This record gives sequence, C-alpha cells and structure tokens, in this order.
Amino acid sequence: MTRFERLVVAEARNLNKRILTEVTKAADLTSFLIHMDELILSSFLDVMILGTIIGRESLPKELEVKPLQLSIEKRILEKIRHEDYEVMRFYYENAAAEVSADIRAGFADTLMLLAENVDGDLSQIKLKSEGIRAILIMKGYDPKTARNISTVFRTGYYLTYNGARYNNTRRSEMVWGYRYITAGDELVRENHALQQGVTLPKGDAYWSVWVPPNGYNCRCTIDILYEEAEIVEPPVGILPDPGFRTNLFSDYGGF
Repeated sequence: MTRFERLVVAEARNLNKRILTEVTKAADLTSFLIHMDELILSSFLDVMILGTIIGRESLPKELEVKPLQLSIEKRILEKIRHEDYEVMRFYYENAAAEVSADIRAGFADTLMLLAENVDGDLSQIKLKSEGIRAILIMKGYDPKTARNISTVFRTGYYLTYNGARYNNTRRSEMVWGYRYITAGDELVRENHALQQGVTLPKGDAYWSVWVPPNGYNCRCTIDILYEEAEIVEPPVGILPDPGFRTNLFSDYGGF
C-alpha cells in the first residue's frame, strides 16, 4: 500500500468515525441523511482530486506537468487555493455520485434500520450498543475498518490517478501508447487478468474503455510507453465490471 493509499484509507476511517459520532446527535432523520450524503460525496470528490494531483506528479518531469500545491499531513486535502480545484469538483461530480451511489444508499438503508430499532428516535442510538454495533459491522460501517467507505475511496483515488496519467500523456508526442498491467496475483478478477500485457497505441479505442480501475478495488494500472512496442491485442468480447466501462478522461482535454 502506497503512502497516498494509506492516507485515503485513513480519511475513510475518519469519515466513518465522524458519521458514527454525529448520528448520536441527530434528531431529524431526513435532514441528517441529506447532510451525511453531502459529506460523503464531498469527501469522495477530494479523494478523486488527490488522485489527479498525484497521478500528474508521477509523470516524468520532461512532460512539463505542473502539479498543484497541497497539504495532506492531517487530512487528504485541505483547501486548495487553485483554479483547478473547483473545475475538477465540477467535472468529477457525476462520476463521483455514480461510483459512490451504493455506499451512500447503503448508509441511508443502515440508518433507517437503526432508527426502526429505536422507534425512530435517533437520540436513543448509542454507539456502544452491541446490537447497533453488530448491524454497523454487518453492513460494512465498522469504524476500525470502514470497509465500505475505504473501498469506494481507494477506487476513486485510482480512477483519477490512472486517468490523470492517461489524460496528461495521450497528446504528448513523446508517448507512443500504453500497456495494461494487473497486480498479478490470485485476487485479480478474470476479466481483468485477461487484459494483462495488452499493448496498444495511445489512440486506440481500447483505452476509451479499459483505463483502470475497471471495478471496485481494482489494482490494475497502465504503463506509459515512450517507444513503439509490439502490439498485443485484447481478447474479444470482454468488458470491465458494470459501472466502469467508460474512461472518465476519454473525451476530456485535461486540467
């Protein structure tokens, strides 16, 4: 796990703890759900922006990428004083909402279940209650692991990390193309494993679909190729996981 992925996971856990703390103070379920939905989405957008920044910074200096300045010592992103910040939040808004939809809906469903268990009186919810804790753990909101939020945050981070690497190199005359690389272990999904080593020019339509991540918790990446390489075609008829079948950056000029 990279330093930045550890920060992403830490942010997920912090958010999970904040949610569990604030739920004990909520009196109105509807307004609280709206507040939490906005909080999760806003945090997720910052994680995606972090991925963009680190992806750009990972590129060779000769590509003349100018990274943003940011502070991530205590939180993944503090306020960034840069024109790109609001531009990225606007551009990523729809993708962030789609990728995080399940986690946000899951939280709402869980909270509704908790409210039913206390006759709708949220003030009666106690974090130390074994019954409540069991429900939270079962639903993936254990504050120690923050499994649901961590999964989405890691996925969002690599969505924009790899996307930024693609987006900031596909128009460079120095770059010939890309090679698809998996994590190479038994955890790699079959449809992803079949893409291992696929090598194609940067303008190939394949990259409008298969720039990783191609599913939740996907650890695949792309190698940037600066010299012409032997083409390795992908298998026919294999698609990424549902919800990950379009490259977010395929039709965008870049930040």
